[in-house]
Amino acid sequence: MGAEGGFEGLRNKDKKQPVTDDADKLAIAISVVSNEPTVETIQIDGWADDEKCRVYIAVSNYDGTVDLKDSKLTKEHLASTLLLVKSDKVRRENPPKPKKAVANEVNKGMVLQSEAALQAEMDKLKNLEMKLAAAVANGDATRQGALSTPIAVTKGMIDYLQQQIKGLREAAKA
Repeated sequence: MGAEGGFEGLRNKDKKQPVTDDADKLAIAISVVSNEPTVETIQIDGWADDEKCRVYIAVSNYDGTVDLKDSKLTKEHLASTLLLVKSDKVRRENPPKPKKAVANEVNKGMVLQSEAALQAEMDKLKNLEMKLAAAVANGDATRQGALSTPIAVTKGMIDYLQQQIKGLREAAKA
């Protein structure tokens, strides 16, 4: 079929064409810089006829004034600087949205904290049970009675933490 129409025309529509070439990008950057607010207007002295723009560096003086110095950039560096100014302006006008803590990540952190607390409580229970076994072996009824309450509290805490971890894991699945 024909090169411009028919099937070839349909095939070529799917291919992405480059939006602009480097010259167009530079023209857009010059346009952006030209539309920025003007701080001061100075005379053009010694510019070449084909120069569309020039970058100056403002140097602060101690008396509250500023001197403008010619940056003497090459054409390549000038183009790079203008493209940087354009991209910086776009970034300032459309700053990235602050990332919210993803609920799943927060949930993972809470699970890790709860698991660490659970492990600490389980270690504590083992220690208390060893003390209780020693008290039983020695026939120390007073010590046995004193250990029964901390053991019951620790077991209750272990049950609570296990339920909390289970709930957090189920919430992560949803």
